[in-house]
Amino acid sequence: MILVFGVVALLSRAEAATPAQTTLTICANQPIPAGYVITALSTTKACGGGLAAWNTMTLRAYAGLKSLTACAPLNVPSGYLITALSTTNACRGGQGALTAANTLTLTAYQGLKSIKVCAPLRNIPAGYIVTAQAATATCKGGQAGLVAWNTMTLTAYAGLASFSACMPLPTAPPGYVITAQTRIPTCSGASGPNAVTLKRL
Repeated sequence: MILVFGVVALLSRAEAATPAQTTLTICANQPIPAGYVITALSTTKACGGGLAAWNTMTLRAYAGLKSLTACAPLNVPSGYLITALSTTNACRGGQGALTAANTLTLTAYQGLKSIKVCAPLRNIPAGYIVTAQAATATCKGGQAGLVAWNTMTLTAYAGLASFSACMPLPTAPPGYVITAQTRIPTCSGASGPNAVTLKRL
């Protein structure tokens, strides 16, 4: 699981292989069944009571989906990355304190040669590396702090003889060495080197 915006949703830690139902509607303030994400928040008589802005959650099973939207905050399911942030009526009141967005687009990345994802991203998926940084409307509000970008391009590097990766890069990927520091337009940075050249051993 990947923690988004530093806020933990009520999600089960277990991953379900194949949920029995594609969608579920359940009352708030209970754990989300494994294999599901929240796709809408609402107020219903069936789940009446309480002072919250919503008391009902619509859930969707995500197994096998190439992409889907889900309400924030959430723990991103394994195999998915956030590729867009937005504000929707379906997820009203769902956003965390660190972002104006309340809806996330999740995209399955397995098998993709490259994918653009929203920052911040706590863990880069194994086999991928950051090859570009940019500010986009798609990921609006996703990057807090002093950096000027909110979107990263992740590239699968397996089989590449040589390529450039954005800094900072703590260590070279297994099987590669850093042969140069350079400056390229696709990586962020006010001055000085902003990328490294990697070469396969």
